[in-house]
Amino acid sequence: MKKNSFWKGEFRVRYAQKLRLSLTMLLLLISATIIAGAANESYNEHSSDDYYIIHDESGNVLSMMSLLVSAGDYLITEDNRGYTITGVEGFKAKARFDQIVDLDGAATLGVPGVPRVSERGPGLVAVPGSAPESLPAQTSQSVGPIVTYCTHSGESYEPTSGTDNKKYGDIFEVQDALANALKKKGFEVVASKDNFNPHDADAYMRSRRTAAQLLQKRPVVMIDIHRDGIPNASYYRREVSGQQVAATRLVVGRQNANRGVNFEFAKQIKAAADKLHPGLVR
Repeated sequence: MKKNSFWKGEFRVRYAQKLRLSLTMLLLLISATIIAGAANESYNEHSSDDYYIIHDESGNVLSMMSLLVSAGDYLITEDNRGYTITGVEGFKAKARFDQIVDLDGAATLGVPGVPRVSERGPGLVAVPGSAPESLPAQTSQSVGPIVTYCTHSGESYEPTSGTDNKKYGDIFEVQDALANALKKKGFEVVASKDNFNPHDADAYMRSRRTAAQLLQKRPVVMIDIHRDGIPNASYYRREVSGQQVAATRLVVGRQNANRGVNFEFAKQIKAAADKLHPGLVR
């Protein structure tokens, strides 16, 4: 399966260098993966060539994603409709509509220890979900770095590299593009170049050690950068505010002890994105 040029929450490096994204859009893009992988004891891997298709009870396609989908997962669609995954058979999942998710107050919702999402820049922060309880919450007066690492270190793009996986993948170039753009805006960024290959069930256990080390830097956001593998290259492609970008997907790990805080932060990001750049978050 050919890996398309766009990843959930990231963008192809070629586009990253050409597009002049606003600071807010860039922050929304890089903050899109609130992933709990570093805090999990294990992670159920599947082949990188597989992806899940989620249908509603009438058979309509709600979403496609190249990450594990399980019964009990909760999906908020681009139009803020909330669905619960009721069953998975192979790589097809069925979801039950629950409610329209009200995000009107989410952008200013107070989450303990998390400064509210800012529509103007540096206020967009989150408490790392896997931080130990002894780590004090960050405040807007005590802003730590944004730290990044790449658990699936070989992830690459066939349109530019001719392969979807190599020793040091294109994902590190995405990491560099994001880090450089943030630094130009005055953010402190720590981008780990640790390599966790191969892409197997133990990758998250290997990256967990790096995540623990990065937490010692007291970050406001910790991001495990990934690329999706949906074969339809147009699935994540969007034109937002007159610019061609990759739509982003917010992922909150169910196994994370701080899932509630992360979920509220994700809703803040979605609310801000809907207001500033409708269509950016799908």
